[in-house]
Amino acid sequence: MKKLFLIASIILVTLSMRLSAQEMMALLKPDDSKKPVSSSSNLPVYEFRTSPIESQLSEIDSEEITNHVLGETVAKKFYLFERKYTYEVPSVPGNPQSKTMVRKPIVYDAVLRVEKHLKKMVKKGETTNDEASFSMNKVLDTALSILTVDTDGFEKAISKASNNESLTNLFLHQVKLVM
Repeated sequence: MKKLFLIASIILVTLSMRLSAQEMMALLKPDDSKKPVSSSSNLPVYEFRTSPIESQLSEIDSEEITNHVLGETVAKKFYLFERKYTYEVPSVPGNPQSKTMVRKPIVYDAVLRVEKHLKKMVKKGETTNDEASFSMNKVLDTALSILTVDTDGFEKAISKASNNESLTNLFLHQVKLVM
């Protein structure tokens, strides 16, 4: 009985220790521990579920969208983004004027700031049009994916972003979209 308990506890301890190969190598080579740790490893990663939106994009007619500096795909995603994040509410019953409301205004404003920042970077020649288009596609994919999920932590990180560059990096490097 004692042997069985000992074997079971050894197996349990072995299974509960989850060290990756990199962590094991770090334990084996103590000289590497003197290297400074990069700040990017300390940044939180926000993981959100996503689904393919190609079918929704293919339903958008080219006449419905306006041309965009970063390409047709960005224009279609922006159209979809605007359609999902904004809605009209009558200001006063009986009055034909309506008020535009925004779902998740922090995320909405952040996406608009990133778009403006990327356009400026392309205009100044600091980045290529293709790189900016790739970045904007990822930002829009993230925004379209998080519309219906709890994003309190992510919205706090957006609020703490000190400038447009850090906001862009938040969307590009700290968000992981999982199918």
